[in-house]
Amino acid sequence: MTPAGAGAFQAIYGLAEYFSGHQRIFGYVKTRYTEVATGTFINRNHYAGYLEMTLPLTIALAATAISRLRAARADDRGRLAFRAALVLIVALTMATALICSRSRMGIASMTVATVGVGLLLGGRGRGRGYAAAALIVGGATFLVFSQGEAASALLDRFALVFDEFKGAVGRGEIWLQTAAMVRAFPLVGAGLGTFPSVFPAFRTVGEGTFLDHAHSDYLELAAEAGAIGCLIVLAGGLYVILSFARRPAAGETQSHLGYATLTAVAALAIHSLTDFNLAIPSNALTLAVLLGLTLRWARTPALVSAASGDGPIRPTSWSAVPAALFVAAAVAATVPAVAGGVGPGEHAFQSATLLAGPAIGDLEAFLRVHSGDREPPAETGRYLESRIVVAMEVLAEGLRHEPLASDAHLQLARLAMARCAAASLAADEPAYCQHEWMTELRASLDLAPMSTTAYGEVGRLLLAAWPLLDEAGRTEAAPIIERARALNPADQGLRADRAALGSAP
Repeated sequence: MTPAGAGAFQAIYGLAEYFSGHQRIFGYVKTRYTEVATGTFINRNHYAGYLEMTLPLTIALAATAISRLRAARADDRGRLAFRAALVLIVALTMATALICSRSRMGIASMTVATVGVGLLLGGRGRGRGYAAAALIVGGATFLVFSQGEAASALLDRFALVFDEFKGAVGRGEIWLQTAAMVRAFPLVGAGLGTFPSVFPAFRTVGEGTFLDHAHSDYLELAAEAGAIGCLIVLAGGLYVILSFARRPAAGETQSHLGYATLTAVAALAIHSLTDFNLAIPSNALTLAVLLGLTLRWARTPALVSAASGDGPIRPTSWSAVPAALFVAAAVAATVPAVAGGVGPGEHAFQSATLLAGPAIGDLEAFLRVHSGDREPPAETGRYLESRIVVAMEVLAEGLRHEPLASDAHLQLARLAMARCAAASLAADEPAYCQHEWMTELRASLDLAPMSTTAYGEVGRLLLAAWPLLDEAGRTEAAPIIERARALNPADQGLRADRAALGSAP
């Protein structure tokens, strides 16, 4: 079973790195989670999630080996006993790797899923062989890690479990902020993959910390796909459950695989309450394989032997259709990456940068050279303004494609300020000039309310423009500058400017 083999490799590789202290992922030197086993994963929880899905499959192989050993003839029992012992050792190694990851939710979800499936099968009078193999692996793992420093390390981790939900960047605050995002996009969500871009607009605490996931697959799904997406996923889950419930009776040996996939899916479903395993491609793909195996097992009461060559050959053309569709989808997904992965919005932002750089540079050079002129040439001001307006139009087009790009709004504010300066040279500065760039600055901060970088940039712009602000503008700018200073206490530019302003703001 390929997933079981991949899980065994992850367990052995992770334990080798953990016990050797080498802590590398092939050629990559780990900088985080160096005190635990993570295999080829960066995050311990994703490593544990993968083992949760593959360990039950290895237990199923051990259960099958034990069942065959019990029914074997005397002369075959030695060979089968060795095979059963070898598979049990591999399963114990995987369980050891799971414990060494010290993923609290990984260990807890695996335990709860195994016990829950055991009770379900026990109530239906099934799964004795699978339960026996799981009991051997679980019991041996408990005996190894229930004493000494290993037990203390695990207990210390579980003792801090409630602290994970506290604080400005604790899961409790993250979930509350994600719930606000769900309420803002209740029907269809903000769009799959948009969480890192949209979520900053709902941050209320935890400045300076970037979060690209909600640390709950269910909440993130609700935020990105809305009620419709959740109903689709729920319908798929019910389809799997009902298929399992309607499964016809079969022999014990043919059922071990189904028990294993059911345990694995249940374990990951529990783990996904507090982590984002399904955002990791390897884990999501493995879950898809397990769901397919579960459905196939639910529909097949017994193992099917390969048909002999004498029977009729079924046409394979219909089987090639979904394969071709998958290949086409893979090619379509690969093309943007090969081409550079630049969408229309990003392309517009890059074009605007190329246009704005020379225009603003010429404006600054002109102001330096003609700073003493009483009446600078109006034609030059209009020319520079026209070049800046072109860059603004290109940037605005990009924002129509990606309206949540905070940096683009900040760049548009800079261009609006430069346009005002160029227009003032021609003595035709619009009355709404200040309102235009202040609006873009507010939009930039609204989309990144916890970003120290965004507040630092906006604060410096407002301090530079302070002499030009009217009373209303200074009233609006003052709290923004103060927050920029609070978020960037080491920024010498903000400190120097504050001293130069004296009492303002």
